[in-house]
Amino acid sequence: MPLEHYPSTFQQDVETFLANLAADPVERMLANGIFARNDTTIALRARGAKPRTVENRREQIRAAAAALVLTGTPIETITSLRDLVWPIENPTRIFIFHRKRRREREAQSEFSTSPSQLIAICDVLRQIAKFHCRLDEGHVAQLASWKAGITPPTPGSMGEKNRVRLRALLEPRTYAMLLHLPQHLLGRAEDIWQTARERAREEAGAPDLQIPPPVSAARLVMFAAALEILLFCPLRRSNLLQLDANKDLLRPSPKALISQLVVSASRAG
Repeated sequence: MPLEHYPSTFQQDVETFLANLAADPVERMLANGIFARNDTTIALRARGAKPRTVENRREQIRAAAAALVLTGTPIETITSLRDLVWPIENPTRIFIFHRKRRREREAQSEFSTSPSQLIAICDVLRQIAKFHCRLDEGHVAQLASWKAGITPPTPGSMGEKNRVRLRALLEPRTYAMLLHLPQHLLGRAEDIWQTARERAREEAGAPDLQIPPPVSAARLVMFAAALEILLFCPLRRSNLLQLDANKDLLRPSPKALISQLVVSASRAG
């Protein structure tokens, strides 16, 4: 059920909540007055949420609102985010609705809620109640308890499935293949480029013709470089994608080999 189907006041409230989530905390502080209290606002975040997080929150709000409509609440009465969390009967219906759909997931239902989605919906309801609507602590604590009750405990050790996979990877022959894979990919890229050069020279009748590497060869080089970095310096996926060869890969001197990889603290989280 698209958010556009809801009253305009609800849509505006959603956008306000998401804008506050994405806003830089310092900019919000300055906008509200540097001496204004901010201990009850969502600006307590260390930094603004990333676009992907904002869109995930939008989807979770949409799912929560839809649960109310599908359990009998007239859509025209949902005029603000407060209607999702107050009175307590409303978030209760949302929780029960998606908990039932989570169980249906086990039966391979077409419409279902994954365990992680249910946890996220509970969390966004808690955020709305605490930071956006500023409801009393008891109300917020009750919403927080739902999330805590369905969040599985963090395992203290590696699961057996992952342990078996890593054990196979560390077999001498497999491990050697992994370590040599970047060089193998570079060799394949060079073969593709050489074949393309020979074909282009033959078609043009120019034995010294130079052509740029094909996209397929460049892609293999990219994979080889990424794998080589991850083998020696494991990174978050986002940090790997954002690496800048001129800023993040350091050399002792202009002609020396790269000796350091530096990711700024603002990007390391």
